[in-house]
Amino acid sequence: MTAPPTILVSMSEIMRVGPWALRALGYPFGVAERATPLLAWTEAAVGSGLALLRIGDTALRASVERPPAVQTRKAAGERVLNASGRSLFELGPPAIDLLTADLRLHGAACLTLRGAIGATLIPSLTNLMARRGHGALVIHATAPGEIAVADAPRMGWHLAVQTTSGPCFLSGDLEDGAFARRLADASILFDSDRLSGLCDAMASAPDGFIGMLGIAAFAPPRLIDAPAAVDRAGRVARAYGEGLSVATEDLEHLYALERITWAPTSERSRKQAGY
Repeated sequence: MTAPPTILVSMSEIMRVGPWALRALGYPFGVAERATPLLAWTEAAVGSGLALLRIGDTALRASVERPPAVQTRKAAGERVLNASGRSLFELGPPAIDLLTADLRLHGAACLTLRGAIGATLIPSLTNLMARRGHGALVIHATAPGEIAVADAPRMGWHLAVQTTSGPCFLSGDLEDGAFARRLADASILFDSDRLSGLCDAMASAPDGFIGMLGIAAFAPPRLIDAPAAVDRAGRVARAYGEGLSVATEDLEHLYALERITWAPTSERSRKQAGY
């Protein structure tokens, strides 16, 4: 199978065009500004960030019209956000803000986000928490309407912790039997009953959900040498220094969205805008 053509692009170009592209999908300015770093980081560190916009174009447009997210709290203090089909571009950063606030007030935090789409962005959310000096564990199950960007496990997990050497990332399939061992390798302690309950709830939830558990802990420096650790921070640093290779069709779609924002009304306005 022939690989799709690629093109070299700078991170600054993705950061420049990203807000306009997200605006074209229907997101307000504030959401687009906060979501663009997630988009660029995902493309550099994980891949498929721009593909998410192209493949998920219709689903992302529809998500903006879904009912607003509703927040509740369980008796134990855990926050629950019913996303109603809205995306992590919109709800991811606020969810991390809520976790950070609870973490700093209570020393532990847990948030469950039900029915959100855009799971490709999950690693970028753990990066947000790691950059704030905390650890973040995300356990997720595929939600209905999820955007199928690349092969992904039905139930997966992502862990990010800040170490003296920078953020470190681990991830895997929740059903492959290696989850507990990977966490033990990371020397991170979790409430096993809560974690077990979270996994059971995921398996039985009819609508799927993305569950996030933030941990107020620094990992030991040796975590950076864990066999399964991925140097995503290094990938992002290289992308800022050298650019990154992206699929041509993904970049073309990004620019097509930008043109909609800049010149949406007529052929005349498009020409006046230089298109």
